[in-house]
Amino acid sequence: MYFTVFVIIFIIYIPIFIRLTDIGTTNYRLMVYSSLVLFTFYVLLKVKKTKPLAKLFAPYIKFNLLFILISFIQIIFHDDIILGLGLAASSLMPFILVSILLFFLSSYDIRQLKLIMEKVFYFIGIMFLIQFILSIYSSYTNTILVRSSEWMLDPRFDLTNSFQKESLFSLIGIHVPFYFNLSMLLGQKNHAAALLAIYNVIFLYMLYKKRKRYYLVLVTLVLLAALLNATRAAIITILLVDILFYLKVNKNNKITKNIITIVTIIYLIYIFSNTLLFYFQKTDTLTARFYYYRTYLKYMGDHITNTLFGFGLVTSTHLGGLLRAKAGFRGSSFESEFFQIIFINGIIVFLYYIYYLFFLLYKSFTLSQTNKLFGLLIFIAVVGTSLTLGGIITIRAYQFFTLIYVYNLLPKYSNSLTDKKNINELPRGEPRSVRQK
Repeated sequence: MYFTVFVIIFIIYIPIFIRLTDIGTTNYRLMVYSSLVLFTFYVLLKVKKTKPLAKLFAPYIKFNLLFILISFIQIIFHDDIILGLGLAASSLMPFILVSILLFFLSSYDIRQLKLIMEKVFYFIGIMFLIQFILSIYSSYTNTILVRSSEWMLDPRFDLTNSFQKESLFSLIGIHVPFYFNLSMLLGQKNHAAALLAIYNVIFLYMLYKKRKRYYLVLVTLVLLAALLNATRAAIITILLVDILFYLKVNKNNKITKNIITIVTIIYLIYIFSNTLLFYFQKTDTLTARFYYYRTYLKYMGDHITNTLFGFGLVTSTHLGGLLRAKAGFRGSSFESEFFQIIFINGIIVFLYYIYYLFFLLYKSFTLSQTNKLFGLLIFIAVVGTSLTLGGIITIRAYQFFTLIYVYNLLPKYSNSLTDKKNINELPRGEPRSVRQK
């Protein structure tokens, strides 16, 4: 089991910890593609053809393969192929890794898979602690640990002042002696925000299932990391998920539930009427996003065909900076996962992505109350970090999102397999009513 856990951890953390090295070389990209192709063939040779797993993983695999296929077609017909493949080595890696991961997981008995994934989530907690501690050290000492973060040392960017502006701690008079926002070794705070939101759901799920203090500590530290990351979308999303989780889990304790609800409502009214409005005006990034989005929509209206089928990976990389400059702001990202998918892959793929998210939510609602709850929490985490951030699909959280959603759907298939096996093992002479029990 531990070998399997190690392989899974290695696969899902490749896109994160390669950021500690130089990822811009052609040799690196060649190594990545070659390794993935060889590993894929190895997994396909080892995989066992089990119908329940094929049914479980089919929606994930289809979505991943379609997304990869469309992206490569766009690179061939719309973009500079060499440059496009170089960018794809980074942007499509989560999709490739998730496809490999699903093939790898399908080679195990489904009744063992749940135990394997729970052990994986335990070690994900350890990896989170490593990221958290190193990020604290990096920000406190002004030490750059990630090569792709070297831009942060550019004197043109006053990151210390920016962090103090964005930090919620500064609003209540607490000075945090950090030079920049926590980026969790990803090189960019918005990238870390999406990952923290998914981490939060994973640790909440394990806290609910295992009732261990270890996961309570992790949930608490994720919220602290989000506050030190100072990305508003992540903070609001994580708080919303945590509150919903607590209210659902403690629904029988009416007194506690009512107290929490009343205090939360009063606090939110206070926040929105005073502190939060001041906070948004102080940082002004929300207003900037509205300018971006208005410019994006106008450009999309002027280029209907490209909007339907996508501008491609290379073209969209340039468009992000061009349209933000046109709106009067610097930077190159779209500041929204939804807009990024539309520009790169087109509205048709975007609608399929939305259908995919709602399909997974619907699947969880066909199962138990626990599956419904966590299906909804995962959905909230995705949408909350996709409206005004890069989200899970284009950053580094996609493989973790897939793991927790697969885990959330496992009980249905595990129970059905167990029941079927017990029925088949009964003596043939038993009455039909007994055999069905």
